[in-house]
Amino acid sequence: MLAAFAAVRIVAAIFFPPRYSEFASFHYPFAALSDFGFYPFVHYWMEYPPLFPWLSVAVYKLCGLLCSVETPAHFRSYCVVLQSIVALFDGANAMLIFLLVRRSVNAKNGLLACGAFVLSFVLNQADAGFFDSITLFFILLCMELFLRDRRLLSGIALGLGIVTKVMPIALVPAVTRFKWDKVSMIRFAAGGLLPVLLFWGSFFFIRADYAAMPIRANSVRQPWETVWALMEGQHLFGFLGPVPSGETGIEVHPRIWESINRIRDRGKGLNPAQYFRAAGRFSPDLSLYPKTTLGTVYSGIGLLVIGLVAFTWMKLRLLERPHGFVQYCGCLICIFLIYSKGWSPQFVVLPVAVLLIGFPDWRGVLAAAALLIVNYLEMPIWLFDVQSESLKNNLLLGVVLARTALLAGAAVMLFKEATADE
Repeated sequence: MLAAFAAVRIVAAIFFPPRYSEFASFHYPFAALSDFGFYPFVHYWMEYPPLFPWLSVAVYKLCGLLCSVETPAHFRSYCVVLQSIVALFDGANAMLIFLLVRRSVNAKNGLLACGAFVLSFVLNQADAGFFDSITLFFILLCMELFLRDRRLLSGIALGLGIVTKVMPIALVPAVTRFKWDKVSMIRFAAGGLLPVLLFWGSFFFIRADYAAMPIRANSVRQPWETVWALMEGQHLFGFLGPVPSGETGIEVHPRIWESINRIRDRGKGLNPAQYFRAAGRFSPDLSLYPKTTLGTVYSGIGLLVIGLVAFTWMKLRLLERPHGFVQYCGCLICIFLIYSKGWSPQFVVLPVAVLLIGFPDWRGVLAAAALLIVNYLEMPIWLFDVQSESLKNNLLLGVVLARTALLAGAAVMLFKEATADE
């Protein structure tokens, strides 16, 4: 089943590319800067931690060995290779879902959860042009290795997840509540710090201001597609740039502009705003960027969320059942997603996976299906098919409230199940 799934996804990357791919419209221009000697976190910053931006550059260079960077074939091969890598990670995620459910419940339910994951067309299309499946892989791998008492390797998996996206840090309260001792926790912490220090910390010695930007920029940026965005009257997709389009207003070296313009000229059909946005990444100055107006409110609610997590942590006795552990991990991920300033439709791969692991029966399948239906209303319907601005806003309002309610309900259900019979 997994071999067939991976084969279909890889062939789909060639013949059925998604209507929107972040690899094509966002990451390719940055990877192309390597042709002119510019590299992430050395010469410019990104809103993501360093692992994927450097993977993107590596794929770009690899494709350059097969065809000239000046040809459309290079751009196409870059997108296909990254989509194929994501497909392989999704196959690995399906296997980890099976292993986690087999360990915590039984193999029959594991096959159900795994099958529901790989057969979800909406999920497969939503994340085909993004790298969130890589983040999910390290989350699930951390959980599986932790349950095998491979604490050092589990910590390394968590650390690799953090240097992909920060979200996996949400697992920390769960791992400190499951059959632990001082030595195992030291091993886990050491394993987690190792990739963070190597893959992220090392860039602080090169350009500390750039290395800090994934946290600094995301802390001040406007929210998108969440209740926080609705409170600010923001109805656009996530955008991190000096202005929505046009000139950046930030002065950069003429050689940088020349390089960006040459990439823009060769990338026919790509979104030109991405190339203007690229210029802003060469300066750590955020004074011209649109900023959230809810900074104080968001920070204050963040303290309440920390208090909520602390309450759930204290409410749990030391977890003994593997299923209780995976359910509490799922609860924490849902809380993180609810509080997160932004939501993009490809994020759905994360709550769908934890729902199928936490409830590997009809409840998990129905909950995942409800979340995917809401996600479908957001992408592609809201993104591509709704033209009226008033309808856009009304549809987004309904989608955001429904998604938030589903995630909140999932968090409560997962926590109740995690505390049962402990």
